Amino acid sequence: MKKLIIILLIIATTLNITACGNSENAQYTSEEYLPESDDQANITYRRNFVEGKTGYYFYDPMGYIQYYDFETKKTHILCNNPECSHEDEQCNAYSGGATLRYAEGDLYYVAAEYPAGDFYFWKKSGDGSKTEKLFFLFRLEEGEMEISSTLFCIHRGYVYYFLDVTEEDNIPVLYRRKLEKNAKAEVLETLEIETESYFEVYGCGTKIYYIVDNYAKENAHMEIRSYDIVSGEKSVEIESMGRAESYYFYRDKMYYTKEQDILERELKSGEEKVILSGEFSESVFVHADDKYLYFDNSRDIEERLEPLEHIAEKMKEWYQDRKVYIYDKETLQQVNVLSIPTETFADFNVTSNYLFLSIVDEEFRILDKNTLTNENPEWVRIYSPLD
Repeated sequence: MKKLIIILLIIATTLNITACGNSENAQYTSEEYLPESDDQANITYRRNFVEGKTGYYFYDPMGYIQYYDFETKKTHILCNNPECSHEDEQCNAYSGGATLRYAEGDLYYVAAEYPAGDFYFWKKSGDGSKTEKLFFLFRLEEGEMEISSTLFCIHRGYVYYFLDVTEEDNIPVLYRRKLEKNAKAEVLETLEIETESYFEVYGCGTKIYYIVDNYAKENAHMEIRSYDIVSGEKSVEIESMGRAESYYFYRDKMYYTKEQDILERELKSGEEKVILSGEFSESVFVHADDKYLYFDNSRDIEERLEPLEHIAEKMKEWYQDRKVYIYDKETLQQVNVLSIPTETFADFNVTSNYLFLSIVDEEFRILDKNTLTNENPEWVRIYSPLD
């Protein structure tokens, strides 16, 4: 009888392990968006904030992580130590990083350990109570003034990142590692040092997408390439986007601009179509969610800023023209035009329930998406160093 019980326990344990393995594998190979483990590809540009289950995490001007709670609608520093003054690097909320990523309730970032100048990949718990150094990335030698930053995304248990600091040369390399302490780096692609540079890396479904500027071809242009995390296959998804086109990944689609056209591309099939043409005489950045398309004219304003003469006196006037045009995705009709309440540069982003505005990394505002079609939807300030 005892032998029978032992055999049954072994079988039950084996089945349980197999079931867990199958579940993890099914998640890894799923074409669906998995909010807790997939890259938040909808957050673009500097990515100085992330969206968690119950709130936003973002950097304040001093490099501390602040947390905005969706339920209480309050912001507080991410430190649970009542004795902490929140004034030095010993504070639980301090990171020293520039960008944030989120997965399974934890935060990830790249930051240096001084005075050595060694850069590491770090993990911080969602309540700020625990910080862990996962692995070494590179060293910034004394006297070095120029170094390219690490661009990375967290996707389904791995970090994917570009790093162009190697022992041999400054060769741009795309790596991945498991989100584990001392995980080994796996090289996915090495770019051509003389002709290629990189911009961004995103994760969507079973593919990692990265944008490469290819100087080898006539009329240097941007390419969108992909790495399939299941098969390991590498592809060029879009061979030529021009040098300054806007692109945006959302769930199973990518949106991008080409001259006067707005295109929608199905990431799985590669099929694409023009959804709007000739709507904008100015350059725009495109964003999207399940219901709306958003067209931000800040790119047109940035192009005006390039001539540096009289920039200070003109900047305020130019940024008063900052608008976001909102279109219904089904009807492709404009439903509203939002003014952006700033007289200087601000990152605009679209998240699950709110629009998010980061004003020169100092002030943060949100707008409830349920009010988008109101006559005057309100931007609510959730953080300012003056508060």
